Amino acid sequence: MKEYILILSVLLFSACPARAAEEKWLTTGSRHFLIYYRQAPEGLLERVSRQSEEYYTRITEALGFTRYNFWLGGNRARIYIYDSAEEYRKYSGQPVWSYGCVFIPDKKICSFSQGWDTFSSVLAHEIGHIIFHECLEMEKGSLPLWLDEGVACYAENPARCREASVFLKAAHHKGGVLTFDQLAAFIPAAAGEESIRIFYAESSSIVGYLFEEFGRDSFADFCEEFKRGRDLDKALRSAYGLAGSADLEKSWRRYLGIL
Repeated sequence: MKEYILILSVLLFSACPARAAEEKWLTTGSRHFLIYYRQAPEGLLERVSRQSEEYYTRITEALGFTRYNFWLGGNRARIYIYDSAEEYRKYSGQPVWSYGCVFIPDKKICSFSQGWDTFSSVLAHEIGHIIFHECLEMEKGSLPLWLDEGVACYAENPARCREASVFLKAAHHKGGVLTFDQLAAFIPAAAGEESIRIFYAESSSIVGYLFEEFGRDSFADFCEEFKRGRDLDKALRSAYGLAGSADLEKSWRRYLGIL
């Protein structure tokens, strides 16, 4: 069985993750992104510029959204690339398990120079967060965290949601899968790393299930219900015909084979 590797990141609303003064950074950019760096290899900068533009288009389409707010000129998203994990954690204040973070209101993404596969996953994940919130026009605390993180994991690569499902089947036999009540109340800052892995895996598996079983259009309808101010249970009922979160949990567990 292929090992499930989870890239953990942090979603922020109220504190800017890049505390170092911007004048200390070198900059480059593309149509929709500004990239801040110090000693990042030129090859990495070229790949980040190209890949971020691809994600900008692909993730919006994958989630079934229509874009009305374009990241142009002074409205471009900003990507900060620290030279090391230590420097990233020092200035962003993030925990040791974090590979990246995003500050939603200002469209700021922070990570550090590392292997391309990992950096690319972080980039897609954080861009996914921004696009999801932007298209839903949601404020802080309006979205369940599991849904927010699950969508960002799906934005990385839908195949990762299937990998998460395989990982969760093994975790289930050890009694490690969270109930929906636990999922809804989960606070990453107060949890251990293994519990965080379970939370992210479960969140991505549930969102992957919604896309795979019901399709992109149903997910877009589900999101529209949130934009209209519906709560989770009403949105699930309207878009998917599910009675609520308890019914989603039951159908997801049946789909996963852990009922």
